[in-house]
Amino acid sequence: TRKTNRNHKHKTQNTNTNTKNTTSKHKHNHTRTMKPYSFCVFAAFLAIWINSSVALQKLDDDTFEHHTQATTGSTTGSWIVSFSDTADSKMVLELDDNTEALREVYAVPAWVMRSESPQVCKRFGIKAPETWLFHKGSMYPYKGPEDGASVLKFLAEVSEGSHEGIKKKTPPEPTIVDVIKEKVLGMLGMKSDEL
Repeated sequence: TRKTNRNHKHKTQNTNTNTKNTTSKHKHNHTRTMKPYSFCVFAAFLAIWINSSVALQKLDDDTFEHHTQATTGSTTGSWIVSFSDTADSKMVLELDDNTEALREVYAVPAWVMRSESPQVCKRFGIKAPETWLFHKGSMYPYKGPEDGASVLKFLAEVSEGSHEGIKKKTPPEPTIVDVIKEKVLGMLGMKSDEL
């Protein structure tokens, strides 16, 4: 009986070992077949990330504050933004052509289509095509020539503290109360600055 029990024990151990080996082989094979797929997915996401990080960004009412964090000036760094009427304006094209150079000095170039972003334009008092730098919670109007070299010089002056032009505190994003108030006044044919 003892001999039979030992044999049975031995067989059970062998069976467990074989099962483990089979499971291990199965896992190993599964991992192997997943590798090419995983690599392709990773490569695709990497390509998208690289393209989006280098391309000129378009902002609007929904994305402006989320991306720029203009009020606090935290995390995302400085942003040089052209408020334009068309996608092919000289300033927008210059920012697009100099995206890499601007990012090398830690400034993210972007543009806003004025007709599509009335809330953003109202917030910053934009009434005509203009370009502004948002830097550490402040905003600086760019008044120089519409070329990459001049924009880079302007950014360097602001960063070094040698810029002598206008500097304004970035106005906060409107609260939900502000938005509702504006809508009610709009229905009454009034504007908030008339109160």
